[in-house]
Amino acid sequence: MTTTFMFDTNIFDKIINENFILPNNIEDISFCFTHIQEDELKAIPDEEKRKNLLKITYEIAKEPTSCFIFDVSNFDEAKLGDDETHEYYDEIYSKQREKHPEKSEKNIINDSLIGSTCLAENFVLVTQDKLLAKIVKGINPELIVLNFEEFKKELNSVAV
Repeated sequence: MTTTFMFDTNIFDKIINENFILPNNIEDISFCFTHIQEDELKAIPDEEKRKNLLKITYEIAKEPTSCFIFDVSNFDEAKLGDDETHEYYDEIYSKQREKHPEKSEKNIINDSLIGSTCLAENFVLVTQDKLLAKIVKGINPELIVLNFEEFKKELNSVAV
């Protein structure tokens, strides 16, 4: 069974800043993102930084989000979702809104789509966002959620 790692947008910065090379030779491991991360990367005003971060997306799989949110989701890059998926989304959204009322609506929606996709698809979530990690882990304690340092250790352990 393949383990798929979903990168939150903040992980792309870590990959570039640490000159980390994603291995492409580990069997049963894959990496992915959704249009949400891609849209956030495309919105970076610094052209050189934007280009460098987007290069990572050329090397990994693009997955549809597990549910569709009007005015955010790209129609051809999102599933309509089922009741369970929308419950994941709603729970992540409401907990983020409660804990971070100052956070922008767009960021909360984006994080909720990324988290609900990981829950629905059983993807490993790799994020530096401690609140998102805690919320997702609280919904499904069996789902693997890693920060970037833990992700690198995990890759090292399977590469050996």
